[in-house]
Amino acid sequence: MSASGTTRHDAVARRYVYQLARRRTAFAKAYVWWVKDPLDLTAMGEAAHAFVGMRDFRRLAEHEARDRSDPGAARSTTVLVERLEIVEDGDLVLVGIEGSHFLWKMVRRLTGVLVAVPPADFVLHNSLFLVAHLRETPVACGALKLHADAPAELKRMWVAPSARGLGVGARLLRELEQQARSAGVRVLRLETNRALKEAIALYRTSGYREVAPFNAEPYAHHWFEKRLRKGS
Repeated sequence: MSASGTTRHDAVARRYVYQLARRRTAFAKAYVWWVKDPLDLTAMGEAAHAFVGMRDFRRLAEHEARDRSDPGAARSTTVLVERLEIVEDGDLVLVGIEGSHFLWKMVRRLTGVLVAVPPADFVLHNSLFLVAHLRETPVACGALKLHADAPAELKRMWVAPSARGLGVGARLLRELEQQARSAGVRVLRLETNRALKEAIALYRTSGYREVAPFNAEPYAHHWFEKRLRKGS
């Protein structure tokens, strides 16, 4: 079992633990992922059930894995996940996974999917959370948050690195917009970080225009807005 924040492609242990920190600390900085957003462990645990069982994780792996016993042969990307647990340990959240084998960066990206799961109260209060699957593997997600007296917001937009360039983000965005139209939304807003250049380009080509900041999100650098037309 490794306590580091990365997964070896040749991991032999059948159990792996990924550490998340809920506050910034210099202690073990190289071995934890500091998550700035609040984490809902109950919602993460419920989402984790989707990964348990025999699943194809090729879209959560960095590249095609190789069998250690035969370097010339491709290693199976179908992994039997026997257990996936979310455990709280002080300021740390431990994501523990037991499986038949691990692929390169599989655990890191799987953890990224769980971190993107919105809190339970977000889902319950007139909101929608969509997960896109490719061959039964979650590869993207996004949420629509509705407000009674303000424009709706798109939140938690994420696409697995291995699924980028396939048009998944654009399809997910269109589906969220259609759901917003069905709910009577006329104005849709979102904020994003300046490092997400591909996402920013997608929003601009999809008709979003940059506007003044409409919230105090500390990690946002760009705020966008789009007026939705009926049936388009």
